[in-house]
Amino acid sequence: MNRRASALLLLAICCLTITGCTKKIETDQSVVHCYESWVGFAGVVVGIAASIFGWFIKSSGGFRGWVFFIIAVVGTLTFSPFGFVDHVTVSADRLQTQWGFWIFPTKHDIPFDNVSGVALTKSTSVSRRGRRTNYHLEFQLNDGKKESLTATNTLMEAASEDLMLRLATRGIIVNDLTGE
Repeated sequence: MNRRASALLLLAICCLTITGCTKKIETDQSVVHCYESWVGFAGVVVGIAASIFGWFIKSSGGFRGWVFFIIAVVGTLTFSPFGFVDHVTVSADRLQTQWGFWIFPTKHDIPFDNVSGVALTKSTSVSRRGRRTNYHLEFQLNDGKKESLTATNTLMEAASEDLMLRLATRGIIVNDLTGE
């Protein structure tokens, strides 16, 4: 790669970093938090590039080349579309979320009329990468059930202010059980 192409690539990465990866779309009835268009396209482009790279190294890389190629193709098809379909919608009467695998997404639809209280909790997990603290919103429903969803998510973090505002206007108190 020549010097000019490297500078343009660096400039493009800086511009994408500055713009952020989520956007907020406001309407009269709701606020939608979703990923910027470039996030989905970047995932697809990187996946296609990795697949092409895998295609070329499969002949010289032997078994490892084939494994890389297959993982790149499967990864592109399963993980890349998340940037186009993940969203959090907060309206006056409900919270709707969708994220995860685009074929089988995790969806939540929580009507605020059915919520008696909300608790913010945290859990800590330990893995090879170290400690990780995860935050969860646990919605106590009027029928006695609980619905828990992660608050440690880029979209939920972006939507947290809108969600807290909607809950407060309905008189629903969020209990912070994290001890922080």
